[in-house]
Amino acid sequence: MEKIVTKINTTYADGIPVELPDIENRLRSFWLNIARDSGKTVMRASTMNLIVIHSEREKYDNYQKILIDLSGHHPGRIVHVFIDYGSQSDKVFAAVSALCKMPGSDDRQICCEQVVIKTGSSGEKHISGAVIPLMLPALPVYVVLTDPRFMRSKALNSLYEITDKVIFDFFFKNNLQSAFKNMVKLSHGTAVGDIVWSYLSAWRDAIVPLFDGAAGKKYRDGIRKLKISCTDPNECYWVYLMAGWIISRFGWRFNADQNNFTLKREKNSSIELSVAREKPAAIKFETYENISLSSVLEDDRFISLIRQGNSILFEQPKSIHRPDVSLLLCDELDDTSTLPVYRESLIAASKIYEVIGEIY
Repeated sequence: MEKIVTKINTTYADGIPVELPDIENRLRSFWLNIARDSGKTVMRASTMNLIVIHSEREKYDNYQKILIDLSGHHPGRIVHVFIDYGSQSDKVFAAVSALCKMPGSDDRQICCEQVVIKTGSSGEKHISGAVIPLMLPALPVYVVLTDPRFMRSKALNSLYEITDKVIFDFFFKNNLQSAFKNMVKLSHGTAVGDIVWSYLSAWRDAIVPLFDGAAGKKYRDGIRKLKISCTDPNECYWVYLMAGWIISRFGWRFNADQNNFTLKREKNSSIELSVAREKPAAIKFETYENISLSSVLEDDRFISLIRQGNSILFEQPKSIHRPDVSLLLCDELDDTSTLPVYRESLIAASKIYEVIGEIY
């Protein structure tokens, strides 16, 4: 018989253990002790409420480092949540700690407070009730999700209702169609951001030159086919999101007949839309003049090409730059709105899956 795990893994690094009802009192005394023991001027800064929710221990540990870097730019009350789906425990563990940046020339140390909350799969229903009372009033509430399963969790709905912005920071292991629908659904109720979208800025920059200038406009108007190819679900998210960006940017519409996989442009001419399970991950266009335009994901770079038969008319590689997650989070936390271009791309990407269906 399979052993049922009923314990939550905790470490001293999580902070000082505390009972849920005593968190606020413990934080007040905690700050007094920090000021007394450090012998320095300690600034308790709060510009936001940030909730980060994980289901994998590795991501939780990685974010501990990210949050320390983030605290210097966006200090606030941080609630760091770990839901262990490998445990069926419903017990909730809580701890408090401070995230501090080293003092500057004025000898002042800027600190923000962190509350760690951990539970098992059966305790997920307690998370909203434990977190919402901890929110500091009159400050924006941000939620970072590192697992797409959290989007469909009914236990977290009340948390999303008080949230100013939800930030996605995950890749997909399966069921991409469901994930897209949940992302779009969540975006209707609150602002959303996406760390992967920020990574993809290099790919967007690589595609733009394909359609620059008079020649680029001619290519765009002459497109008759759009083909999307991918194999790995992680890459497919990238490719479909990019295809959604192209469709929304060009103002193409989906054919009302879902059995006819075509797109419509302004003059009502059709563009054939297809997907393929093949490597490398790519977005490819074909024109009526037998010119192909493509942007391919290859190792650590994107390669954009324009070909006519065997002749290469244009080639441009673009390295994938992966900025530190803390920097990308800073950008997301600077704005409580959804980028219109991202929302449009997300909706179009979801529509591609709705029309074509799963390819796995």
